[in-house]
Amino acid sequence: MRLRHLLLASLLTACTTGPQGTLLDDDDAAANDDDSGDDDDAANDDDDTANDDDAADDDDTADDDDDTADDDDSGDDDDVTPPPILEEPSRWRSGLYPASWDPSFTSPDGLFLHDFSYAGYHLGEDAPPRVVPGPTVDVTQAPYNVDPTSTADSTSAIQAALDDVGDLGGGTVLLPAGTYYVAPPSGDNAALRLRHDGVVLQGAGRDATYVVNTATDMRSKQVIRVGPDGGRSWTSDGAIVSAIVSDAEARDTVVSVDDSSLFAPNDLVVVRSTATTDWIADHDMTGEWTTGSLGGPTFLRRVVAISGDDLTLDIPLRYPLLTRDDARVVLAGTHLSEVGLQDFSLGMVQHPGTSGWGDNDYSSSGTSAYDVHASDAIVVNRVVDGWVLRVSSFQPAANNDLVHILSDGIVLSQARSVTVQDAVFSYPQYEGGGGNGYGFVLQGGDNLLLDCSAVSTRHGFSWKKPWASGNVVRGGSSGNPRLAVDFHMHLSMANLIDGLILHDDFIDATYRPWGTVTHGHTTTDSVLWNTVGIDGGDARLVDSRQYDMGYAIGTAGRPFGITTTPLTDTRDTSPEDFVEGEGNSATLTPASLVEDQLARRLTGNPLPTAVELEVLSPVADAYVRDGADESTNFGTDTQLRVKDASSGYTRQSFLRFDLGSLSRAPSRSTLVLECRTADSGGSIADLRAFGVSDDSWAESSVTWLTRPPLGDFLSRAQTDAPPAQTILLDVTEAVRAEYDGDGVVSLGLVQEMDSGLQVICDSREGAAPPMLEVELGPANLLTAVSVAGATGATGTSLAETIDGDLTTRWSNQDQGAQVTWDLGSVQDVTGVGIAFHSGDERVGFFELRVSTDGVIWTPVDGGNSGGRSLQLEWRLWASSVQARYVRFVGFGNSDSDWNSVTEFVAVGP
Repeated sequence: MRLRHLLLASLLTACTTGPQGTLLDDDDAAANDDDSGDDDDAANDDDDTANDDDAADDDDTADDDDDTADDDDSGDDDDVTPPPILEEPSRWRSGLYPASWDPSFTSPDGLFLHDFSYAGYHLGEDAPPRVVPGPTVDVTQAPYNVDPTSTADSTSAIQAALDDVGDLGGGTVLLPAGTYYVAPPSGDNAALRLRHDGVVLQGAGRDATYVVNTATDMRSKQVIRVGPDGGRSWTSDGAIVSAIVSDAEARDTVVSVDDSSLFAPNDLVVVRSTATTDWIADHDMTGEWTTGSLGGPTFLRRVVAISGDDLTLDIPLRYPLLTRDDARVVLAGTHLSEVGLQDFSLGMVQHPGTSGWGDNDYSSSGTSAYDVHASDAIVVNRVVDGWVLRVSSFQPAANNDLVHILSDGIVLSQARSVTVQDAVFSYPQYEGGGGNGYGFVLQGGDNLLLDCSAVSTRHGFSWKKPWASGNVVRGGSSGNPRLAVDFHMHLSMANLIDGLILHDDFIDATYRPWGTVTHGHTTTDSVLWNTVGIDGGDARLVDSRQYDMGYAIGTAGRPFGITTTPLTDTRDTSPEDFVEGEGNSATLTPASLVEDQLARRLTGNPLPTAVELEVLSPVADAYVRDGADESTNFGTDTQLRVKDASSGYTRQSFLRFDLGSLSRAPSRSTLVLECRTADSGGSIADLRAFGVSDDSWAESSVTWLTRPPLGDFLSRAQTDAPPAQTILLDVTEAVRAEYDGDGVVSLGLVQEMDSGLQVICDSREGAAPPMLEVELGPANLLTAVSVAGATGATGTSLAETIDGDLTTRWSNQDQGAQVTWDLGSVQDVTGVGIAFHSGDERVGFFELRVSTDGVIWTPVDGGNSGGRSLQLEWRLWASSVQARYVRFVGFGNSDSDWNSVTEFVAVGP
């Protein structure tokens, strides 16, 4: 997604309000959307032609003054193509996030969204450094002399290098290409420890450096632990404590204490209160939660200023802290900073046991599950400003089964301001009870997981405890898990899931009646923004029944359903959570909440939204009706009607657009309609758009009996009672496919409810005719002159990635399989377009690197494909890079370990 540091912005102008929220003339989701934005072809993308649009093609017009002799120097740019005309596409925005939003915004109903822009390294303001201060120590050189080609254990040598660099004040420990075998030493619960500030463990790439944990008795042990030796947890008060003297509210950045002299600017402090019996009773958990076992709301903060007895904190609080509950500020214990892991793969030799893998066997000594219970690949504990970049799990050669790790992947435990980026953790051997088999576990505050993915885990992502707050999962995916992405236990607070793709998965943000100490209310004030489903079914995608209030804003793909009906049989979760945009987040702005909030905080403006936009009118439209009117044509009617009801009352509508006038290939496409619900049975109605492959229907003759068959589901919106509202339906995939096909796109408007309400929209003969808003893709496409890399599987080849045919492909099953495209010369490159085999059914994981000479490579992008497209998906960068070669490195997909690319093209400025 590469957008967190693109901070140029423009103001937005609001328009009317409808059931989806607020409709705009503009769009934050436009020019810089990433593949997790719901049209997954990215946002200002596309496609196959290099010519500029008509607005730019005026260079040769007859009235140009290019050739006049009296031009002065200021006119000597006659042959330069003028910049494209940018416009704001139609978009809707949440009623809780108006164009004028700032962190103090509260709706008339008292609802608000937290400012999540502080998540990640350096409060989200900087990317983790490519190079850290201090020496770089190669473990294959003296005095460490590790042989990465042997099977000898290298734990002690690597640990010595980490400690030596730490003793020098920090630096980099380099693991060159090869395989490194490690295991926890006797009496230790971690194989490798980063326990000094400023130390980075770096490999040569996920496709080159492999760390293998050989021990299989890993109960409560880790392969890599990042954090200080000793010290206090966030929930253990030290000697320096000052009471908060007046209740603090959520979003406060200033707390008043009884003795501010105990603290100094830049101190790390724990701001917390106790889960007292009163607090527990307030949350309706008396008899389930206990004071001694739960802790209470807990936030790690830095003091940035002191005035009198007021402490100003660097990040807002996420929940009220009451003096009644012993609200207090505690000087924090030791934390590490500026520490990181990057550029390697990590695997764990599978346990040999063939039995004893039951859900509850983790507590039975002698079972296989007991041996691997609570083992973690990576734990980051009590770290502020750290990172894990481009680290993935893999299957060691010793593993007979598809096992990458024994239990959990990455655990952020009482860590803050850590960025985990482009990480993929998959295939745990044990997915039983007791907290096993998770991909990513968040038990800290204000951390950022950026383009991270989990495959075939118990829970892909999981939040636990009342000190898990302000965390952001931006982009990424969870595929084929045993259980849902979930807020797991004990009231995590104000976390954000932003643009997560779910493959045969859903988000569970509800009360949970399980656990030794009942998990109970699992979260409150958390926001589920722009969630995407790709398994194609109709099951729920989001279940949000949070304590007090939660927010489910925008879903796309299929499934798209949001469940918010309060629970009453276990604990009452009233009031009902806030919900908007079910099935229609592809037209939501901003596409990413956290990116827009960051831009506003750092620049005072939202992200820019204008794009190159062309608008098409339908060449035909009509509705059809069953029953007595099944042979009647309504093509000249001023209305398009849709209803799903009993025989004689069902109606469907069809529209056709000619794409031939587009100046170049489309990126995103939105069908804009003026609609209203016109039914005595209610007001909120369903409207769904489908692709239609048969364009032969005629406006003047189509009837219910001759209507064309529906194709793939595209998007869904809701209508309300009159007056008419502007309805936006994302039809990107149908338009892009037909642009590359016959140049004509037909669309169907239907309901799938068995008992629907009639929706009436203006037809092209009506007062407000339909429009197709088409955002144009990149203008300057750079074609590769040759391709090299890993051999393709039978029936596939590297050459087929540049043959212009989306039906041919390269496929390879190896971890880190590479494809390198040669652009012929060093050029400015601003992004790429990549199409994936089965790209509309699964998510692919990859990294992109560039080079000017084919020797030195720089990572520029990575993450996952969008999961909803067979067309080119655009990865557009905030600034250009110099490159002759572009390299794709694959790390499997959400269904398997195959890497499959059908087409590639680079993008120039």
